[in-house]
Amino acid sequence: MTGHSLRRTGAVLLLLAFALAAAVVPQIARPSTTAAQTTQTTTPLDICGVLQAATPTGLTFTINGLNITYPLASTNSVQVPSGEVGKNVCFVGQLNNLTPAQIVSGTFSDNYSATVVVCGNVNSYVPAGASTAGFISIGTTSIPIGINANFSGTAITVSQNLCINGQVNALGQLTVGAVSLNTGGTAPLTPITACGTVSAYTAPGASTSGSITIATPTVTVTYPIVAAAAINPSSFTGTGNPNVCLTGTMNAGGQLTQATFTANSSQSITLCGVVTAYMAASPSQTGSLTIGGLVIPLALSASFSGQPVVLQNNVCVQGSFNGLGQLVTGAIGPNPNAPTATPTITLTPTATVTGTAVPPTSTPTATPTNTPQPAATVTATATATATATATATTVPTNTPVPTPTPKPKPVKKYRASFSYLSVWYHFIRLGTQEVVVVQAKKHAAHGIWLTVRFPSGRYLAYYTNTDSHGFWSTRFTIPKNAVSKFTSEAVVTAQLWYRNTTTKSYATFFVVA
Repeated sequence: MTGHSLRRTGAVLLLLAFALAAAVVPQIARPSTTAAQTTQTTTPLDICGVLQAATPTGLTFTINGLNITYPLASTNSVQVPSGEVGKNVCFVGQLNNLTPAQIVSGTFSDNYSATVVVCGNVNSYVPAGASTAGFISIGTTSIPIGINANFSGTAITVSQNLCINGQVNALGQLTVGAVSLNTGGTAPLTPITACGTVSAYTAPGASTSGSITIATPTVTVTYPIVAAAAINPSSFTGTGNPNVCLTGTMNAGGQLTQATFTANSSQSITLCGVVTAYMAASPSQTGSLTIGGLVIPLALSASFSGQPVVLQNNVCVQGSFNGLGQLVTGAIGPNPNAPTATPTITLTPTATVTGTAVPPTSTPTATPTNTPQPAATVTATATATATATATATTVPTNTPVPTPTPKPKPVKKYRASFSYLSVWYHFIRLGTQEVVVVQAKKHAAHGIWLTVRFPSGRYLAYYTNTDSHGFWSTRFTIPKNAVSKFTSEAVVTAQLWYRNTTTKSYATFFVVA
């Protein structure tokens, strides 16, 4: 065999080797998501709608005209009551953090709606999405907003004085509403919710008022009931001391005009993430806590132990929900899966070490200019001869003119930066797996926060660290309900942390149904 033939054969073998490596690299070179890379918590699921289907693998609800299917975890504790399919129900449960998220627990109750008219200045507003609840604080009232809520009329913006004439469901969530400017002519009819033990009850008559006293885990509240009010006891017959949840409406005089009772339940939950908004609850008003991108309603006088609630802190809250999906109590502590460089460190970037380089540059320049000055002193006190000697002695000032010490170049400190952020597939179908890869410029461990927001509004969140070479990747399945009729673009947002520096980068891909 000639040398030319040998070279050609070797090149062919080399190409085959590269092709084989390319075929297996996607399987072994990209580490898949591990338990250590994601926060092991549960996510609340508080929804009301028609239960369209219940199978051993999932539950399908129609919520404000939107069909949503939630898969069931293999170890779920959900019991679907007989005849529940086809009914308008509320479900208070929890999702795990797998992809797609699965229901691990939850309870059913009958759904109903009540008319509300609430007016006042909009203090804060978080719109609901196709898979996430929202929240509004208007006047002195705080109201959670249900998934896929529908508003018409004036656009809701913070600081506007508005009225919302709408409906709330059995969880006290605003589901629909007509929004208009507040002219002062609309009588408010605001929602009220509370869960606890009924300690006293007087039913209203056709012309006589009544009252009810509920002892919640954190506060005891008494509500007067207006005469001829619509009271649906449901899980409360009007006698005894049952543990119930009350959802109703209250007029401007602080009287219940309508009330429905359902059985109360309690669920333990752990929530982790960055606290981005907080409105404390009072003995008469619910509040809200936004953590890890989730808006969590707070029960009356909800209390916390451990760390105080501080915005931008990355924490975990271990607490309990009542039967309306409201957080009642919680113990706050640091998030064990938070990146090494927490957001609080980014508040002090001005105190960097680069400032210490200034004194050395001022010291050498100050001494050479001041040293020849003694010559002027001698001239003032000496005779003419002294002056001559003085001038002779001043000559040395030119000899050792200290050569300007080269200013030490400040060490260029590394700031968190990306070498690349990429996705494997720019067009991907539902149910298939996408891979996101991150490489930092510096080959060292970095903290990384990464979110994947799908067109439907669903999202995945990772709070973890890269490896010691600044590399990290994750593999996830595109959920079935990731698409939207408005857009097919999904957005990946990555934030790197290195010591007290941080940077963001973005990537996109398109979901094909």
